[in-house]
Amino acid sequence: MCIVTMTPALKQRLGRVWAPPPSAGVESFIAHDAPDDAGWLFTEERGSHFAGVSLWNIKTGEQRRVHRFADPRSDHAGGGFDGRYLFWNESHSMESFADFSVFSYDIQTGKTSHLADSIRDAKGNPYPSSFDSPVISRGMGAWVQGTGPEVAALKVVDLRTGHIRTARQGHIGPVQFLGDKLVFVEPQSQGYHLVALDVRSLKEVPLPPALAGTRNVAFFAGSSDGKTAYIDETLQQLWYSSGPDQAPKLVAQLPEAFGFQGGLEMSDSGIIYASQGGGSYFV
Repeated sequence: MCIVTMTPALKQRLGRVWAPPPSAGVESFIAHDAPDDAGWLFTEERGSHFAGVSLWNIKTGEQRRVHRFADPRSDHAGGGFDGRYLFWNESHSMESFADFSVFSYDIQTGKTSHLADSIRDAKGNPYPSSFDSPVISRGMGAWVQGTGPEVAALKVVDLRTGHIRTARQGHIGPVQFLGDKLVFVEPQSQGYHLVALDVRSLKEVPLPPALAGTRNVAFFAGSSDGKTAYIDETLQQLWYSSGPDQAPKLVAQLPEAFGFQGGLEMSDSGIIYASQGGGSYFV
């Protein structure tokens, strides 16, 4: 690992940082995804005029106030936008992800849909759920929802119709769409196992070739066009594949004392990861 000078391309990107106009009264602003080709950016904002989930178009300056938070002090959102549908969960506590609701928004019709809420026990306490944000690709959404004290369900929704199905039940880890497959981590007695489901039928199918050789992988990231990255079972190696049929390549090897800390984030141009005691890095 070495420190390098900033490339001209990165300097150019950072020189075009966008922010809402002062007239919008935005006081805090979180961008949850990169802008799509049309310029739409999924954001969470708080300010003098509005606090909630919004879409901003960085090319035209248009704002869509999608959903207002009931309690801006504790409500927060996470999810994604696929160019038509905005899909997110709204957590109602800063201390736990158990109490939440799931929503979608159709930018073409302007309709917001309340899809689901956390499931509660007999005393009214929500069952624990994954802290990972919902994922979306090509009009399909997925999230992991607690259904019992130590069990969860992988939920899949067709955002065109609002139809929700249960794809899997048990102990379910991080979930990603990879092309026409939904891939998730399933903990087992001897480690972690990656499972792939067909997005439409929800039947188990072979993993994409780029992930077929993985063993005991707990952390991975992917994109809808099939790029994948994962951390190996030693938590010291980061592997990357540029497509579902491309053999993965080793792109980072960390020393044992500073192994990978956990999850990965993948942008349109690279991978972001955290190292134990070593800070965060971009490849």
